[in-house]
Amino acid sequence: MILKDVLQTLEDPSAPPGDLSAVLIQLSAEYSRKTDAFVSVLARKADTWVKLRADRESDKQADKAWDATLEGRLETSLRLELKSLEKLMSAIKAHLRVKETEARNQF
Repeated sequence: MILKDVLQTLEDPSAPPGDLSAVLIQLSAEYSRKTDAFVSVLARKADTWVKLRADRESDKQADKAWDATLEGRLETSLRLELKSLEKLMSAIKAHLRVKETEARNQF
């Protein structure tokens, strides 16, 4: 499922709980894949950063040098994608809680 489809499903107030649950499962799987990639990047960062630091005067300069690398940009991208997935999953869970309350006629 494409992010555009996920957003359309989430924005639809009449989306059935089954569809929302399916989207939540897909987003959770995607979150897991992105987390694995993020862990790999952080492992490579640990090795590379020490080398970058040796050529720099400060930690801040080494951080900036890391951020300028392809893997540094990937780290930033993955971090933002994970945050986005967290927010989407949280919104879906809130939507499901509202639907559950409505089903019990308590809303």
